[in-house]
Amino acid sequence: VQLDAIRGMLPCDDPQCSHPIVRVDLDNRGSFVLQRACRKHPQRRVWWDGFGPLQRFPIGMVGMIDKAAYEARALRKCGLRVFLCSFHVYAAMLEKFDKDLRIRHGPTLFALIIGLKWLARSRTQAELGKRWAVVRSKSLPQLALGAELTAKIASYIESEWLCETWAACWTDIGRTSSDPALDMILRHMVTTNNATERFWIRYQDVACHHKMFSECSKPSPTLSSGSQ
Repeated sequence: VQLDAIRGMLPCDDPQCSHPIVRVDLDNRGSFVLQRACRKHPQRRVWWDGFGPLQRFPIGMVGMIDKAAYEARALRKCGLRVFLCSFHVYAAMLEKFDKDLRIRHGPTLFALIIGLKWLARSRTQAELGKRWAVVRSKSLPQLALGAELTAKIASYIESEWLCETWAACWTDIGRTSSDPALDMILRHMVTTNNATERFWIRYQDVACHHKMFSECSKPSPTLSSGSQ
């Protein structure tokens, strides 16, 4: 899908051409692509055909996202495991501690993140529960933040990160499998989606010269299955 998108945005060889970008509607459901109007494009495949149960995807394929419930629902509907980008996980935690809980003491933040990283290495729900019991009963009180603030921290972690929706997405619980080969793949898989995000910045620099898609013209007629 990404390669097809790149091909569609490559400009033609005419140095006098402005390489206009057009929107091409693919169906009546709102699906569309952006492409250069100055190039002859091959027939576009309907990418979502056949996307369904997990067995139709390659073994080990997962969806790595920032913490967005609607993206997680879409991936789970396709039968894919959901991983949260570790960089964005800890960035979100630090933002909560800073803006809402007003915790800005460096060593305190360091201790909190170390405790959360220890939780993240849990490989079963039972192990996560035991580790959280240690963090809540021993680690948090030692920070001497007061009973009220300590309770707010614990409530935040439990409701936002240890709940059924997200617990397996940022811990090693989601990176385990009874299949030894798959377990090895999941355990050594990348932990952030930063490289993917940087790829598009680099692509915009090389192919689009940072013009983004502001030149997109009016939608073109919907392409039929045999359109070029």
